[in-house]
Amino acid sequence: MQKIPRLTQDQRSNLVAYLDGELPEPAVKEIDQVLSKSPAVRHDVEMLARTWDLLDQLPRLATEEDFTARTLSVAQQEEAPRPLLPSSVSERLQSRQLRRGGILLIWLAVLAASAFLGYSATAHWVPDQSEDLLRNLEVVEKLDLYRNVESLDFLKQLDEKIGTFDAQPKR
Repeated sequence: MQKIPRLTQDQRSNLVAYLDGELPEPAVKEIDQVLSKSPAVRHDVEMLARTWDLLDQLPRLATEEDFTARTLSVAQQEEAPRPLLPSSVSERLQSRQLRRGGILLIWLAVLAASAFLGYSATAHWVPDQSEDLLRNLEVVEKLDLYRNVESLDFLKQLDEKIGTFDAQPKR
């Protein structure tokens, strides 16, 4: 049994242009070849041509003079970029974002205040061991010498002989 040729999708989309005589010559030849081989395709084209003829018999409505101008203005408005969301939805999103931003700022402020208070409390209430060392710096610097001293009486005798303990020996 022989396969019945059918129109391709492109050829089907060009049928109206074919009937109006607006199709380029190579495309017309392709459709003519299929029409000559397939009675089903000829029937489809005849039905389409009759439908077109019936459309020509319909009464034509009169349009107002400004119809073209109004249609073009509507088309231009449709081409203008519209917001993705309606204004009420975008306003709600903006208010939600502002609320979240405010909450974030409050949390950051509380965190910063907590850090400051923790640092301040530690600085004032926890004793700093380095302050004791700085206050007794003279003793700490000579600590090795003081370890060699056997008693306080020895230091007093030494002080009497030299004059002052801090004085360097004379040469």
